[in-house]
Amino acid sequence: MTYTEIIASVLNSDQTSYSIAKAIGVPVQTIDRYRNGSNIDNMKLYIAEKIVSYYHTEKKPSD
Repeated sequence: MTYTEIIASVLNSDQTSYSIAKAIGVPVQTIDRYRNGSNIDNMKLYIAEKIVSYYHTEKKPSD
């Protein structure tokens, strides 16, 4: 998976915006902004890195 796909997977998951935001240390509004249509290609790098790290540690994808 590409980083864009990983980020989209986390944002489109059943996890609440609050739980994702709390886990990665960003405001809930930041997660909501990307969930509500803001282009993830314009996401700040530090937020993208935190989401990808969250995916690898918390989501544990089944391959």
